[in-house]
Amino acid sequence: MNGVAANGANAVAVGNEGALFARGVTLSTENKLSSLTLTGAQLKGEFDPTNPQVIATASSDTTQIDVTPVTESVYATVRVNNQIVSRGDSLTVPLSNNSLNTQINIEVTPQDTNASPRLYNLIIERENDAELSNLAVSPGGLSQPFSRENRYYWTEEVGADVENLNVTATAVNSQSTIEISVNDAAWLPATSGSAASVPLREGYNLIDIRVTSPSSYNSKSVIYQISVIRESSAYLKSLTIDPGELKPPFDPLEKEYNVYLDNEVSEIEVVPTAVSENATITVNGKETVSGSVYTAQLEEGMNEINIVVTNESQPPLLINNVGSQVSPEINRQEYRISVYRAGEEPNPFLQSLTINPGALNEPFDPAQEEYTATVSNAVYNLDVTAVPVDTNAVVTIGGQRADEQYSRTVPLNVGPNEINIQVSAGEEAVKSYKITVTRLDPPVNPNPNPNPGPVNPAPAPTTPVPSTPAPTTPTPTTPTTPTTPADGLEVIVNGQPTTIVATGGTSQVGGQTVFTATIDTARLATLLTGGSNQSVVIPVRTEADRVIATMTGEAAALLTSNNATLRVETTLGNYTLPSSQLRLGTAASTLGVQAGSADLSVNIVIEESGSDVQNRLTQAAAAQGFTGVSTPVDFTITASAGGRTAEVNDFTEYVERELPIPNGIDPNRVTTAVVIEPNGTVRHVPTAVTQVQSNDYAQVNSLTNSSYALIWNPKEFPDVAGKWSQAPVNDMASRLVVNGVGENRFNPEGAVTRAEFAAILVRALGLPSSGQAGGFSDVASGEWYAEAAATANGYGLITGYPDGTFRPNATITRQEAFAILNRATQIVPIRIVDGSSELSGYRDRGDVAGWAKDSAESVLSLGLVQGSGGWLHPEATLSRAESAAVAQRLLQHGALID
Repeated sequence: MNGVAANGANAVAVGNEGALFARGVTLSTENKLSSLTLTGAQLKGEFDPTNPQVIATASSDTTQIDVTPVTESVYATVRVNNQIVSRGDSLTVPLSNNSLNTQINIEVTPQDTNASPRLYNLIIERENDAELSNLAVSPGGLSQPFSRENRYYWTEEVGADVENLNVTATAVNSQSTIEISVNDAAWLPATSGSAASVPLREGYNLIDIRVTSPSSYNSKSVIYQISVIRESSAYLKSLTIDPGELKPPFDPLEKEYNVYLDNEVSEIEVVPTAVSENATITVNGKETVSGSVYTAQLEEGMNEINIVVTNESQPPLLINNVGSQVSPEINRQEYRISVYRAGEEPNPFLQSLTINPGALNEPFDPAQEEYTATVSNAVYNLDVTAVPVDTNAVVTIGGQRADEQYSRTVPLNVGPNEINIQVSAGEEAVKSYKITVTRLDPPVNPNPNPNPGPVNPAPAPTTPVPSTPAPTTPTPTTPTTPTTPADGLEVIVNGQPTTIVATGGTSQVGGQTVFTATIDTARLATLLTGGSNQSVVIPVRTEADRVIATMTGEAAALLTSNNATLRVETTLGNYTLPSSQLRLGTAASTLGVQAGSADLSVNIVIEESGSDVQNRLTQAAAAQGFTGVSTPVDFTITASAGGRTAEVNDFTEYVERELPIPNGIDPNRVTTAVVIEPNGTVRHVPTAVTQVQSNDYAQVNSLTNSSYALIWNPKEFPDVAGKWSQAPVNDMASRLVVNGVGENRFNPEGAVTRAEFAAILVRALGLPSSGQAGGFSDVASGEWYAEAAATANGYGLITGYPDGTFRPNATITRQEAFAILNRATQIVPIRIVDGSSELSGYRDRGDVAGWAKDSAESVLSLGLVQGSGGWLHPEATLSRAESAAVAQRLLQHGALID
C-alpha cells in the first residue's frame, strides 16, 4: 500500500497497483449562504439564508455594486450571474442601463453534486429620480403634507386678486427635467427648487407638473397634479358718472357714494366696469353689460342707484382622483350711489363738510347735524369748509359768512369749541349744523429743570445683594445682624386683622435692611374657612431695602386649596398673587421634594434693584429718549430645599403689582412701567395709574417676575393730529408698543405686515421673549421680527400656514387680524365691553372667510374691532392706525391700561 489519508471516520487508501479504496466517506450537501454583503446598495432588512428573494435599494446615480457572498460550507461553490466567486470574495456587478431594477442571480452548489443547488434572486431597486422630493405653493398651501408617492393635491381657495400661483417643485435628482402646464396649456420648463409663476383663471385650475429623469435606464415621466380654485371676483374696477362727481372718489372697496346735482339735471349716466369678464352687473335691477352706459332718470331730492355685481364659480367638478366635490359659489358685491338732485324749492342741506387740519370723527351725512373732532394743542386755527347743495345758498360759519369757496378760518381755545354752521336757502329754508372741536391741552414738560443732567442718574453705590443661585448650586448663607426681634405681625385674613398668623422682624444683610415676614402654617389653617375667593394680606409698613414673605410648601398648598389670594404690601411696592400662580410643581420637582412639603421653603421677595439694573435703565433711557421717574424694583419668588434654590418666574395669567409713584411726580407724567431685561433692553408691560388709600400707584400687570420701573415717554405724531386715530396712536407709541416711520411721522394709512402686527401685539401684551427664533421655515434667526414671531407662536397668537411658513412680509388683512385678536383674548380676559356690534349687522358679512367668521363675531361682540358706515371690509389690508387702535382696545377692554 502506497499511502493512506484519514479524516475521522473517513479514509482513502491507494494500493500498490494504484487501486483506490474508500471507507466511510460523506460529501457535504450544505447549499446556503451564511451572509451576503453589498457595497453600493442596502439590503431591505436582515439577510435570511432561507429566503430565496432578496431585495436591496440603491441611489438613482448608482451604476454598479459589489456583491460578497459567503457560504456556510467551505466545500460549497457560489456563482454570481454564472461567475464563480471564491468564498468571502467580491464581484462587481453592473446595474441595468434600461430599467430602474436589476436582477442578480446567486447560485450555491453543494460539495455533493447529487444534491440540489440553492438559488437566490437578488433585486436591486434604484431610487426613482423622476419624482419630486418637495412641492410647495404660495399663496396658500397644499391640502396635505407632501409625499413623493402622492401624485394629487388640492390647495385652499385663493382670492380673486391672486392672478398667479407660485409653484416650487424640487426634484429628487437636480438634473431631472421639470415642466409645468396649467389647464392643458403647453408645457413650460421650470427650475428645480425655484418658484415658477403659474397664471390662474377664475374658478377651477389644474396644474400638471411633469418630472423626467435624466437617466437612460429610467424612460418614464411622473406627473403630479395640483387643483386650485381662484375666487371669482365680484368687484368693480371702475365706476364713472356723467354729469357730477363721486364723493368719495371711486375705490373698489368703497361701496357707498354721494353725487350732488343742480335741479336742471334730470338724468345721469352711470358706467360700471367689472374686474372679471365673467361677472354679471345689474343697475337698479336691470342687467347691464360691463363697461356700458346705464341712464337713470332723476327725481328732485335723493335718488338711489344700486349696482349689484355677481360672479358664479364654475359648475361642480370631480377633481382627478381626489374625490372632492367643488361646490359652485356666487360672489356678490353691492355698490350704491345716492344722487341728490336739487329741487326747484330752496334746499338748505350741505353736500360736504370738512375741516383742515384734521378730520371729522363721524362720516358726513347731509341729514346729520352734529359732529365732533379733536386736534392737537399746536392747532390754533381751523379751516372749516361747508359746501351747500344749493350753490345760491348763504353759508355762515361761526357767525361769519363763508367765502366763495364756502370756507372760514375759526380760532380755537384749549378744550371744546363749538362751531355753528348755518345754511340759508331762503327765509323758510334754513338748516343748522354744529362741530364740537376739542383742542388738546399742551404737553407736559417731562423735565422742567433747565439743567436736568443725566436722564436717569444712577443711585449712590450700594453693596449688591447676592443673586439667587441656580437650582443645582447650594444657597449661600450671609451672616445677619438682627436689629428688630421677630414679633407678632398684623396680617389681614379675609378682611379680619390678626397677629397670630405671622411674625416679622428686620435684620442687616450685606449692608441692606431686610424685613422678613414668616407665615405660621398651622395658625393660617385655622383662619382659612374653606370657601372660595379668600385673601391673606401682609402689610409691611417698615422701611426696608428688601422685604421677604416666607412660608412652607405646606402653607402654599393651603392657600392654593382655598383658592386664596396672597397680597404683600411694602413701601417699595405691592404684590397681589393668586395662589394658583405660585406654580411650585416644577420647582419642587427640580429640588426633589413635593410641592406641598413642609421641607420646601417659599420666599416672595420685593426689593430695590441693584446698581447694574439701574445702569441698564439709564442707558436704555438715553438710547430711546424716555425719562425714568422711579428707581427699579425687583419682584421674585423662590423655592428652596436641601440647600438648593429654584426660581418661579413665569405665570399663566397676568399678576398684578403696584409701584408707588414717587413724591413730587405728577401721576399724569407716568406713561407706563417697563421691564428691564438682563440684556439691557426694556419692554412695555400693561400699566394703569390708580389710587390705593389716597396714594398714587402705577398698577402693573405682567406674566413674569422681573425688574420694573416707571417711565415718562410722551409721543405725538403730527400726521395723526385731528384724526380719529390720534389718541390710540400716540398712546401706543408713548407705551413703546408702536413706532414711527422716521422724521416724526407715523404714516397712519400705511399697510401693516404680518411680522409687524405680531410684534405690535407681543409688545402691547408685554410678552417676554425666549431669546430664540424658530417655529417657521421662512423666519431666519437674524431678522428683526424673529423673536417676536417665535414669542407670538409660543403664546398661540399666530400659527402660520400649513406649509410651515409665516410669510412675515405679507400685508395682513383685517380678517387675519380678527383671528389673531381673538386668540389674544385667551391671554387677556375681556372685562369691559364697549362699542360691541354683530357680524349680521354689516353689509359685507358675506365677504368674511369661513375660517374667520367665528373670530370676527367674537371680536365684534367684545368691541375690539369696528366697521365703518355699515361695512366691515374683512379683506382690506389692516392699516397702521387700525393696528394701534385694536392694540389699545385690547388692553383697555382687558382693564390693563387706563
